Amino acid sequence: MTLPLFFALSASLTELKNKEAKLWDYKFRKLSEVILDSGDGLTKETAYVITRPSDEGMITNLLGLTVTNQSVVENKWDLLQIGQPNEYHLKTLYFNIEKPLSTLIKKTAAKK
Repeated sequence: MTLPLFFALSASLTELKNKEAKLWDYKFRKLSEVILDSGDGLTKETAYVITRPSDEGMITNLLGLTVTNQSVVENKWDLLQIGQPNEYHLKTLYFNIEKPLSTLIKKTAAKK
């Protein structure tokens, strides 16, 4: 392989990686935006709506929060206890977990 061809290939791969990185960044930002726009997490009624359990960690990390405890409330919500102090002065945060639970129940039923 000639040196100019190597540099051209290297530049093409770098450009491809940059495009892929931009695509993943866009997806992350949009997913975060959708979840944050779904509520404020302060009450059961205004809980953030998620589709996967890992979404909770993504949002708490994005907000710079530390989770100190987690409990399920009425099989519909995750109630997270938030470490103190934090920038938002939050003590708790609610996530609506109906969608991930429904998916889990369907998968479990399908295995039987």
